[in-house]
Amino acid sequence: INAEYGAQAMKKFGKAVKSGASNTAKAVSNINAKPTTVDDQFEEKRTYFNTYKKSFEDMKKDVTKLQETVNNFAKSFEAVTKSFDTILRIEDADKAEAYKNSTSAIRKGGDKVSNGLSSLLAMIETRINIHDGLKKRIVQRDKLLLDMDIANKEKEKGDKQKQKYNEAKDKYEEVNSKLDDDLGEALNQIYPEFLKHYQKYVEVQKEAFEIIYKGQDL
Repeated sequence: INAEYGAQAMKKFGKAVKSGASNTAKAVSNINAKPTTVDDQFEEKRTYFNTYKKSFEDMKKDVTKLQETVNNFAKSFEAVTKSFDTILRIEDADKAEAYKNSTSAIRKGGDKVSNGLSSLLAMIETRINIHDGLKKRIVQRDKLLLDMDIANKEKEKGDKQKQKYNEAKDKYEEVNSKLDDDLGEALNQIYPEFLKHYQKYVEVQKEAFEIIYKGQDL
């Protein structure tokens, strides 16, 4: 009896393992699967969105690096000024004062540029946060599209499968429609908003260089 019971138990265990392996394989397959339904207009928006998203992320790194360089640039001039001042004041106090004033102008100009870059970074951070939110919604939209595609292949097998497909289709279309509108609106806002902040920064940079130039009466 024990031997027969053990054989039956092993048989059931074998089926469970086989079923589990099959389910695992399906799960892995779904992870790597891609939707077969393609919305060309949405994909075009996705391409533009990905380009803008990466550009703003790169821009944040570059602007941050520039701001650090500008700040260090002014500090370096101030350090050199102290060294020059010791020698110049022994023989010519006027020259020492003139160089000190030129360095002060560099600091004022540098601060102006740095503040302009801070405003630019604030805009960039806002855009990156918006893009991150949209990216999460795009991932969710793609998952719902894949669910709809999978359900579509099964819908002819019975009423339950057909109902599952209709539910997946309704959910996808609802999410996709709202996302499509919001993505289009976001893309339309990017350049005008960037241009406004870019032009403002360029004016700040020109003013800063003018301050530095006028201070170089050596």
